[in-house]
Amino acid sequence: MKHIIRFFTLSTLLISCHQQTISLADYPKELIIRWEELLLQQEQNYFGYVFSYHCPYCEKIKMIIFEYILYGECLLYLIEFDSSIPRESEKNNFYSTNNIFDLTIVGTPTLFVVENKAAKNRITGATDIKNFIAE
Repeated sequence: MKHIIRFFTLSTLLISCHQQTISLADYPKELIIRWEELLLQQEQNYFGYVFSYHCPYCEKIKMIIFEYILYGECLLYLIEFDSSIPRESEKNNFYSTNNIFDLTIVGTPTLFVVENKAAKNRITGATDIKNFIAE
């Protein structure tokens, strides 16, 4: 499954590159899931990346996210931000959970680390996500 998704993603990105530019609208559609589906994917371990098409910080790390989708070890699902996603103001207020109703974001971009169907970590902000992916 992971290899099929990467093939389609690579095809989408190559077509975009051929057109000389990659826009935010070029996020691979086959990897976009709804917020409610974050903890319901088939894989045991993966990432969930919450982004917004209007987020300048998401734009800043867009190519890093694309590269990880293509070459990273875990599958990375994309979740487009909408007003139904619960928000909070405290960046360090996170605990591991397997219940989507316990999860919140501080803002976009946010990356969730999902292991064994539970969110184990939440990384918020372009710089922190960039550093986490680079590790």
